[in-house]
Amino acid sequence: MNLNPYYNNLVSPKNPNKIHRKEVLTMQRDNIIEELYYGNISPWEKQFDRDSEYAKYLKIVSDNEAKLNAFLSDAKEEKHLFGALMNAQGEILDFREQGRFVEGFQLGAAFMLDTFVLPQMSVVNDVL
Repeated sequence: MNLNPYYNNLVSPKNPNKIHRKEVLTMQRDNIIEELYYGNISPWEKQFDRDSEYAKYLKIVSDNEAKLNAFLSDAKEEKHLFGALMNAQGEILDFREQGRFVEGFQLGAAFMLDTFVLPQMSVVNDVL
């Protein structure tokens, strides 16, 4: 598995497919803006456990794609259509993932604004 260099020293010795989340969060808090500027934080690059449910379904998709490509090996037009379908599906997933990232970032910023910046109102008057 090719890990981002930012995370290389965070790989679990017991399971090389997992990263210590606590250490990542600590490192990011040191200077997250600088790390983002230098490209050390890549929200779109995700690691996953090869024994996870995600990996199981990813393997099913990959196996079925290989079988369909083999089945369509002599049918050039159908194989091209299948490739175009897979590419379009990938683009749709990219758009959706980007939208989810932006929404999550905005929601997190709204929580921080509400928690740390906006005055908190109390149910009891004159008490903050």
